[in-house]
Amino acid sequence: MLDLTWDQMRTLVVVHEEGTALAAARLLGREQSSVQKQLDILNRNFQALTGELVVVKQGRGRDLLFTPTGLEVVDRIRSTFSDWLQGIANSRRRLGSTLTVGTTEFTLPFLARVWERVEPELMAREVELKVVHVRTRDFRQRLDSNRWTCCAGDWPRRSATVRSPPSTTSWSGTAKASPS
Repeated sequence: MLDLTWDQMRTLVVVHEEGTALAAARLLGREQSSVQKQLDILNRNFQALTGELVVVKQGRGRDLLFTPTGLEVVDRIRSTFSDWLQGIANSRRRLGSTLTVGTTEFTLPFLARVWERVEPELMAREVELKVVHVRTRDFRQRLDSNRWTCCAGDWPRRSATVRSPPSTTSWSGTAKASPS
């Protein structure tokens, strides 16, 4: 079975858009080695599952080459993200004028990029966006609390232990102004 996190999916899409692990790392606010490690893990997992790598290095400073499997995976990820955004819109219609999104620090840059796409729709519907930060290890507990409209983040590994109570902060703003 394939173990694929939201963070890995987002990273793969950004690498595809930017062309290199270094450019993706800059956009994601990470080290290049972190992005490269995720690509290596994805390559290893997909090669074991399908017999084909997702991306192929072409040399220093050159764009990565996405294999047919890699291109298919990126297309499916984009479709998943699109479905997720549609789910947000559907939830908003059902729940009212505040959209509450629970997120980890790793998916916050992704939400910032998505903001450009959803801001006009939220503004037109006068929807308030509330983003709540939650630690990865507290994700399932907070999700079960039903205080969020939707969530974006990585699921903690089963071996993770919770040593302290949840630590959350929140940011709230209206759709009438972009968050900075």
